[in-house]
Amino acid sequence: MPLSIQYSKIQSYIAECACSFIFGFTVYSAILTTTLNGIVAGPILIGLSIGFVSVVIIFLFVDVTLAHFNPAITFAAVIFRKVPIISGFFYIIAQGIGFMIASLVVQGCFPGSFRPLMNIIRPKQADDATTGEVICIEMFLTGILVFSVFAMAANPYKKQKEERDKRELQIDPSESKIPDRSMFAPVVIGLTLGFLGYLGGSTSGGAFNPGIVWAPVLFSGHWGDSWKYWVGEFVGGFGGALIQVILFYPFY
Repeated sequence: MPLSIQYSKIQSYIAECACSFIFGFTVYSAILTTTLNGIVAGPILIGLSIGFVSVVIIFLFVDVTLAHFNPAITFAAVIFRKVPIISGFFYIIAQGIGFMIASLVVQGCFPGSFRPLMNIIRPKQADDATTGEVICIEMFLTGILVFSVFAMAANPYKKQKEERDKRELQIDPSESKIPDRSMFAPVVIGLTLGFLGYLGGSTSGGAFNPGIVWAPVLFSGHWGDSWKYWVGEFVGGFGGALIQVILFYPFY
């Protein structure tokens, strides 16, 4: 493999780690800020932070790396052959490292001891929520996210007008090309992440990202409920991608 290609791959993995760090630092900081200050509108501020930072990250890094910053998205991309298996493995490792660094950095930026801060940013199951409800909400939230990522970026539809004409579809004669929506992908995906951030608060806390769960669980030592999140998120990611690829991808 040429040296330039090897460097490009390493650069891409480092960039994915940076994406995950920025996203994780933003989410963890928003949670700590709203919790420590007792802000009633915390979920709204967290959701807005998630949405805005996602748009920024994707625009900044999409030319260098996948800009998934979510192992569930990368897992689905590997399953449906949008990303090579080996590359996908290293991307997920890079994401995990990025979230780990983010969780450690916020510990040095906010007042309080290590374990209590880790417990604050750790997604927690609501007292009256069942295991099935936690898995269900994480599955649906992640599924919606992955569906939007596949529709806008991982598996977009870009065929030419002539291919549609073969099926004698009624389209605008002046149309020369199917619109390329990829330029809007960062905004659409960011908005999706933003509104999903408002959901799940009364059940699972609304993580819909295995990396967000991984780092604080690792450092806090509270592994008990983590499997519920990961089951829901990876199953949901697979399901969202499957629905987009099989059911809603326009084959005409």
